[in-house]
Amino acid sequence: MVAKLPDVSIEDLHQNYQVSGDAPFRPTWVADDGKRTYLKMPDGISATSAPALYIERPNGDKAILNYTARLPYYVVQGLFERALLQVGTGSDAQRVTIKRQ
Repeated sequence: MVAKLPDVSIEDLHQNYQVSGDAPFRPTWVADDGKRTYLKMPDGISATSAPALYIERPNGDKAILNYTARLPYYVVQGLFERALLQVGTGSDAQRVTIKRQ
């Protein structure tokens, strides 16, 4: 089964996101329609190399977000103030932080 992206008008999207980090999976575009958040991943990302997506709470705790990966897009079922894309753990982890402005 293939996930279908919803029809979205570009004029209705909130595109003010700050993306920090230099990992190779840093999204090239982030926006939301008030219900879902869309991340466009860079070329070359595959299902086996795609990072996990977490929400970061103000106290530093992380929780996995509910999203659909339809590469090159991640479609998050909801909005977030701060999220983290991560591959690996500990000192070997690569991270990208995404903040809604």
